Amino acid sequence: MKQMSSSNIPLEGRTRLPGKIQDCIQDCGLIVSHIKTASHSNELLSMAIKNFTLLDSTIEQSSKNLRKLDALLNTTDVPPYMPADSK
Repeated sequence: MKQMSSSNIPLEGRTRLPGKIQDCIQDCGLIVSHIKTASHSNELLSMAIKNFTLLDSTIEQSSKNLRKLDALLNTTDVPPYMPADSK
């Protein structure tokens, strides 16, 4: 059997341990960056959904106002608007 000298063990530990620690720190950094990126995407998606739902009520109100304007124009003698290009 091959015997290891006690002087080789601490040296091996000193050279291998920093590499393992560095790998662990890099892996943790990748995990944190992935979580940060993923959570940012969720925040953007949530904000887009909120803005879209707020836009729905604006579209509905605009539609009501256009119907009222159309009804008002139908009761007056104002001719319909014709763009200059369509004449």
